[in-house]
Amino acid sequence: MNTNDLDPMLTVGEVGEKRLIRDHIRPLAQKTGRTNSIWDDCATISAGVDNITITTDKIPEDLVAWKYGLMDSVALGRYLVEVNASDICSMGCQPKYLLVNVALPRNFSASEFIKIYSGISKRCRELGISIVGGDTKFASSLSLVGIAVGYGASGNFHRYTAGPSELVFVTGKVGDLVQRSALLSITNGILESLMKILNDRSTIQ
Repeated sequence: MNTNDLDPMLTVGEVGEKRLIRDHIRPLAQKTGRTNSIWDDCATISAGVDNITITTDKIPEDLVAWKYGLMDSVALGRYLVEVNASDICSMGCQPKYLLVNVALPRNFSASEFIKIYSGISKRCRELGISIVGGDTKFASSLSLVGIAVGYGASGNFHRYTAGPSELVFVTGKVGDLVQRSALLSITNGILESLMKILNDRSTIQ
């Protein structure tokens, strides 16, 4: 599908992530060579005996768990490592290196920033991952992006080759954090509405 086929009034949210990848990103990437990895969480590059596996993932700026205190700054840093390392592991490879890209407002707490990075550092040490670079700069909002590199003899677990009778593995309680975050978000919304009503009444009096 050509980009001209899209209604210029459509937003990316209305088009959807999967359609963007299928109809636009993959065809454009196809012009540069190999494209099967576009469907996966990682790109796998053959390098002799082992395969090099590369991924990138970011933490949403409005992550509810962090916004409402279910996750502190140290845990946020650990989470950045885990979302990237898990992608490498999902391809049957071992995560070995991490690059960390951080953008944050000038008024962001220096202490909280150090806590985020200490969480990143500690989780990397636990998983045997080396931080080998990255980028840090000021921006209008907090942004945490990781780029992980791994290697192994596998790297052959692909979404496009998955089929019936194959096993799917998950860790932890699926949906637990989403449910807690949703409940907290609703509760917080109710409290904000009540506070607004009380403030409005106070102003009128």
